[in-house]
Amino acid sequence: QEKKKTAEETLCESQLSMDNLKRTNDSQQMTIVETGNRLKSSEKSEIELKSCLEKVSAQLDGVKDELSKLGVENTKEKKILRKYQYDRQEMKKRMKSKVEIIRKQEEILASKEQEMSGLQFKMESLFVDAQKLQQNF
Repeated sequence: QEKKKTAEETLCESQLSMDNLKRTNDSQQMTIVETGNRLKSSEKSEIELKSCLEKVSAQLDGVKDELSKLGVENTKEKKILRKYQYDRQEMKKRMKSKVEIIRKQEEILASKEQEMSGLQFKMESLFVDAQKLQQNF
């Protein structure tokens, strides 16, 4: 009977140990399932992040291209502006020169008009003198 009792105790202990092992196994199995779910979620997040990174990278490339085009355009516009400024300065010089020529011509014209006025006066005076002389003869 003692053997039976010992065997029953051993059986009971084995049963308890087995129940504990089963609970531990179930708990670890749940942990494995949860870890697997987290792994799948992480993999999905990684795929989404890679896709997002590719989109951002493509957008960045587009922005770089646009920036490069704007740089080229800016260089062209600066070149056009410098040419415009140079042409404007040259035109100002030519206009200043022409204004100076016109001013000198106006001075000469005014001088000639004065001279003509003086000659006109002398001519009229000579004409009057000539008429007087003619009347005296």
